[in-house]
Amino acid sequence: MIKERIANINDCMLIYNWANQPDVRANSYSKNQITLENHTKWFNGKIVDTESLLCIFENDDNEPIGMVRIDGKKEMNEAIISIIVDLKHRGKGYATLMLQKACNIYQSEHNKNILAYIFITNKASYNSFNKANFKLVEEKEVNGILSYIMIYQTKKNE
Repeated sequence: MIKERIANINDCMLIYNWANQPDVRANSYSKNQITLENHTKWFNGKIVDTESLLCIFENDDNEPIGMVRIDGKKEMNEAIISIIVDLKHRGKGYATLMLQKACNIYQSEHNKNILAYIFITNKASYNSFNKANFKLVEEKEVNGILSYIMIYQTKKNE
């Protein structure tokens, strides 16, 4: 079983370390390492942003296993999701559960569809989003990288 909680100020370094793992950077549209200064500024804004969700997931031993971020903007009908699963917890089926829980939390407060942008080469991520009820919208080039665009629709738009 996994449980979720909203990220707080004490999670800054945890997320910073996850975000800078080489494989996370490799599957990101922004390949450069993130500086601690930039991350801290971004993180402090993100945890108070009412249009976004930053959710930490833990296992039964209260060990952090990953995070899901959903970024929305008031003026837009859609939000964008991203996920990181800690390296030692990959392959255990956590990603699908994390995505489902985060989407339910977000959509309980925001009536927005949630979009995922996934590299076509990242089959594990595609499979996790597919199992979490994201539907493939299209394949297209995003920032020079062939990607899947997937959507998790609000209950009102299904």
